[in-house]
Amino acid sequence: MASLTSIPLELLVHISSYLSTPDLGSLRRTCKLIEKSLYEWFSKEFFSKKQFMLSQQSLQTLIDISKHAALSKKVTHVIIATDQFSETNVRFNNKDSCERYRQGYVDQFTLKNTGIDREMLTEAFRNLPNLGTVGIRDFNAPSRLRDGSDAYWTSYGSTTVFRETRLRLQLTGPGAPFVHEDVQAHFVSHAFSTVIYALGKAGCTPPAIEILLRQHSSGLPDHAFNILDFALPAVKPVLQGLKSILLSLNLQVKPAYRYDGRTPDDQDAGVFLQRFLTRTPNLTHLRLNFQKHQQNENETFLRWLGKTSPSASAGSITASPSARISTAQTVTFSHLQRIDFGMLTVSPALLQAVLTKFAATLQGLSLWSMTLALAGPLPDPDSNRSLWSILFAKLAELPQLDLNYVMVGRINEQYGLSPQLQVDFKAQKPNRNNLIDDDQGGDEQGPGPLETMAEYTGKDGKTFLKALVERVHVHWPAPVVIEDFSEGASDDDEEMLDEDADEPEEEDDEEDDED
Repeated sequence: MASLTSIPLELLVHISSYLSTPDLGSLRRTCKLIEKSLYEWFSKEFFSKKQFMLSQQSLQTLIDISKHAALSKKVTHVIIATDQFSETNVRFNNKDSCERYRQGYVDQFTLKNTGIDREMLTEAFRNLPNLGTVGIRDFNAPSRLRDGSDAYWTSYGSTTVFRETRLRLQLTGPGAPFVHEDVQAHFVSHAFSTVIYALGKAGCTPPAIEILLRQHSSGLPDHAFNILDFALPAVKPVLQGLKSILLSLNLQVKPAYRYDGRTPDDQDAGVFLQRFLTRTPNLTHLRLNFQKHQQNENETFLRWLGKTSPSASAGSITASPSARISTAQTVTFSHLQRIDFGMLTVSPALLQAVLTKFAATLQGLSLWSMTLALAGPLPDPDSNRSLWSILFAKLAELPQLDLNYVMVGRINEQYGLSPQLQVDFKAQKPNRNNLIDDDQGGDEQGPGPLETMAEYTGKDGKTFLKALVERVHVHWPAPVVIEDFSEGASDDDEEMLDEDADEPEEEDDEEDDED
């Protein structure tokens, strides 16, 4: 009779994939042979990408993993989530729960204010030889399919806190405590600065940093990118080694930082981010998610990003690190292969200028949840003039642009102060070569339903961009019909009266139905 120890390894792994996490643990503990057989798959699923939070218990677990001879080599992706013990008005009905939450709150406060969280992260990063990505996020990933459709990958230790206190630390999701926007921004800023400096002190240079923030109005404030002179020698190798950086931004300039006599377009929006990016000359992938309502600040930053300067060299700083706050010199990003922009309202000319600057090396482009805005009245819908169609056409004409990946989705366009207009894509017509029966009239069929996203992977990005020009479908506003409330029912009646003015005017009982 076959047993679990005698069946092929692939079958054993397949069987184990249907088990919940507790059941999988029980299976691994049945015997050493099964534990050894499942180790590679188990370690890959549960340790290659691991999420922690800034708490003593969670960071100590990360240190313990980093000191494990085998598991330390499996870790390639470390996420620091923004779970935090916040001040709450909840009245506990259990003394132990109250004490557990209060102790966690005080411990986290002490970690932050003494810099011990940075020291603990430094020790962990120093012992992770294969670390490739470090991320910060304010959500839990819903991809833990092993434990059901409603299971999430949470920060290590957060589930224990919930079990002991019945309060969730995660800032999003059902039952999460409310955290003020400024408190959240401060916490995220602290986490980012702490992670960057800890990597530098540990001599760890992962090629990718991902800041993924999904809460409303969440994003790294500009001051989070400030690097002090003392930390620069340690941090500089980390930034120079970055190949990919994904950022969620909030470039709002606080009123306290403005001075009189400056226009909104003249503010130093994103100046610390500018100086930060000048120290990342080897980027191949840049993703920037903005706040859509901050159009002035975002465009100020993009004007800097799209600026060309013959004398500029990426990675160098014209002023000393201790110089006053000012706009940084331009960057070239001569290795940049992919740009992703999201949550952005921008003028078409400015977006085109930025993409044109990096077109020579660009291979991938993603534009998500964006609005092209232009001052001026609405065009005639019959003219088929769309801001997105014009942009796609101009990008297709760039001789140096050779894209092998394009994704555009959830886009809009806006004219003056008019409401935003939704823009979709007509479905692609089927390829005649793929039709089962040409007599069915494949190419004669209608365009099909509209699609909110268009995506392409291949070697002919220009042809795809040209096709998008025709596929763009703008939801133009319905024309305003001005009714004539003068005496006389309809145009037909007026013409009849003109023909025979001597006839008395008669009421038309069907006038309302016709209107």
